[in-house]
Amino acid sequence: MKIFDLTKNGLKFVVRDKKNLFFLLLFPAIFMLVFGFAFGGTNTDTSTYNIGILNLDDGMYVNGENHMLSEDLIKVIQDAKHENNEVKLFNVTILHNESEVNNLIQSESVTAAIIIPDNFSKNIYSSRLSTVDNASSIITIKGNPNSMSYGVSEGVLSGIISKYSQNMEEQILGSSTRLVTINTETIGETSDYDTFDFQAPGIIVFAVLMIVTIVAANISIESENGTLKRLKLSKMTSIDYIMGNLIPWMLISGIQVIILLLVAILIGFTWQGGFNSIVLAVITAVIGSISSVALALIIVSLTKSSNQATNLGVLFAVPLSFLVGSFFELPKLPITTIFGHTVQIYEILPWNHTLLALRQILLYGKGIEYVSSDLIISLLLGLILFGISIFLFSKKKLT
Repeated sequence: MKIFDLTKNGLKFVVRDKKNLFFLLLFPAIFMLVFGFAFGGTNTDTSTYNIGILNLDDGMYVNGENHMLSEDLIKVIQDAKHENNEVKLFNVTILHNESEVNNLIQSESVTAAIIIPDNFSKNIYSSRLSTVDNASSIITIKGNPNSMSYGVSEGVLSGIISKYSQNMEEQILGSSTRLVTINTETIGETSDYDTFDFQAPGIIVFAVLMIVTIVAANISIESENGTLKRLKLSKMTSIDYIMGNLIPWMLISGIQVIILLLVAILIGFTWQGGFNSIVLAVITAVIGSISSVALALIIVSLTKSSNQATNLGVLFAVPLSFLVGSFFELPKLPITTIFGHTVQIYEILPWNHTLLALRQILLYGKGIEYVSSDLIISLLLGLILFGISIFLFSKKKLT
């Protein structure tokens, strides 16, 4: 009977706090959804990959006309579709120089870029006329080797180009003489990086997001033990209280990033830009922490106990770290286009812009002028959350 009574009391204790029980049951389900979003559907993938093509082909003059055989290859790539449906494999952007190639790959605007050499048409015509033996053109596929999308794009592009080359060989020569050779290159110094180097900025964003849990728990405890009531008697305003919590946690976030970077460097993290990049990375994380503190205050406003606030903080912080791209590459999920930029659904989250800025700063050594747009967007979205948190916290906890 004692076991039965204890079991009964235990169940009552668990069920009594219905919100806490709800968070406990919902958290694994959200995690399942996040991982399904990240890794599911690989057998039915119909994604359209953004790629760039830099066509340096000079063409070949025949009977007074310039023939650009490279245009045929570009059309084949543009028209390529997924098997068994009409969804195109690639969204092609025509590029104008190699600097543009590198910038678009680094900013993840394209998953890969094809560089067609200046002698492409000449070599194929030379092979047709048998004026040059083994005249093979080298087509380069360039990208970020640690990008999952690049791995897929590179494999499909290699197959399309090889098939195109094979058809040309049969039509022109009637033999298996190779007309096109495929070469792969990585951008900048990324070939010296390993997977950990690309994960490090994501781990920093994860740490910034985990502030949500700690701040939510601390403020909830202040509310439970009466500290908040005593502070209200001192004619403290909601802005006073919120700023009093924001500033210390911004400082802690900066210290946290410094510690994380020191640990990362000790175990072999490779970064670009020297000391300036470290300083800019700390500033970027501090800006991201504004959103984390604001979210924590919103959570406290919507919960009634420190346990609920802690659980809801984890429920938000951990899935958000995945949904902003901290640990894996996100699929393309466009919602609109603003000034020519296709906005993905996860770009409405301020921490996504924090992550994008950190990767550009630490992996490619980019300065403030290059990441300023992401920093401004992260700050603006953070201020919007901050405004919402002031309204809710004032209404729910300070009245």
